[in-house]
Amino acid sequence: MDIPVLTWIDQSGHLRKVQVYDRVFIGRCCKGVESSKQILVKEPHASRDHAVITRAGSIVTITDSSRNGTYLNGIRMAAGSTLPLKPQDIVRIGETEIQMVLSSAATLHGISHEEAEATFIAPSKIYVTNLVADVRGFTGMTEMMDSQVITHLLRNVFKKFGDIIQSHSGTLSDFAGDAVYAFWEHSLGPDPQKVLLACQAARRQEQVLNTIRGDVERYPELRNVKLKLGWGITTGKVTMSHYTERSSDLALVGDATNIAFRLSCMANKEVPSSILLCSNTAKLIQHNLPVKLLGAFPIRGRKGVEDVYGLL
Repeated sequence: MDIPVLTWIDQSGHLRKVQVYDRVFIGRCCKGVESSKQILVKEPHASRDHAVITRAGSIVTITDSSRNGTYLNGIRMAAGSTLPLKPQDIVRIGETEIQMVLSSAATLHGISHEEAEATFIAPSKIYVTNLVADVRGFTGMTEMMDSQVITHLLRNVFKKFGDIIQSHSGTLSDFAGDAVYAFWEHSLGPDPQKVLLACQAARRQEQVLNTIRGDVERYPELRNVKLKLGWGITTGKVTMSHYTERSSDLALVGDATNIAFRLSCMANKEVPSSILLCSNTAKLIQHNLPVKLLGAFPIRGRKGVEDVYGLL
């Protein structure tokens, strides 16, 4: 059977290879791990223990444990998440790219151990498209439902919506109560393709909602409950940072993120449209998808009014 091999160029410009027999640890130190099971990434933004690649039979996965993010094929992994690895997939940590290939033999190079300084956790300002999907009438449902029924319902929504986000190259950031939050990170500036993927993900989630409604109707206490959601999509600059020691506590802070949550609460409620867009998003997507100006609305917590668009 072919052995998965990870290849990369180290900081000295040398090609390195390591075979994946069970687990390979990636980081700046990988303290206590034998050299044949480690990939040292000597970059200040790499965590001491950044990620782990695990093999179980023919299945290879990567688990993120970093503070500054792990990218799989150019898409930032959700903090602390695990994703499958396929041949030719590329993992990027800082400027280091690690590719997985299959080979029956590999030339391995020894790697020396070095202690490194603490990981440099730098808040970074990035351009993103935010997507928030918010369950309508959730508080009312909790009064009528057993907690186990609520758990089943939310698990159903989160699983299906999370899969859609991943299939549309987005990063699932958080399950905030009854809301699903994801983002698409732009590389250099506003990227219409990233906005298109986010909007297509929202439309797909809206379509899948019918399947979820059928599942809800199986519960007698919910026969008269109409499950509705609202979506908010915004595009703009935010600051990405951590506020605790846990790598999973990744936060995107900025006006664009706040407005996405506000719009999701207004959709299908204050505004008769299920998917609401900010003006930046509408301008970037108007040549690819039909959008309509719904009017100028006050946004809770902000002064004045904002133009709000609907995705038709």
